[in-house]
Amino acid sequence: MYWLFSDCTPGPGYGRIGTFEEAGIPELGVWPSFADYLIEVADALHETRGVEYADGRQDTTVPGLVDQALVWDGPVYPMDPNWTRPCPPATYSTC
Repeated sequence: MYWLFSDCTPGPGYGRIGTFEEAGIPELGVWPSFADYLIEVADALHETRGVEYADGRQDTTVPGLVDQALVWDGPVYPMDPNWTRPCPPATYSTC
């Protein structure tokens, strides 16, 4: 599992978004800014896919719905049995 942080140190890296794992080394500057991160999340939601990191890694969890709330989970074996994946944009009329 990854968590996010913002670089608040003065200098050229200020405002970059990084990731870290519980037992890993933080990765600085995964996204150049919070706005870039939000754009990627919005694209992932629209395309019902996982977030793509700047270094090319693809998140394996995708957006789904549980009790009308957005949840990111694995599509094959979701943790919540009520998890449903929203329809991709191309199939809105058939869902």
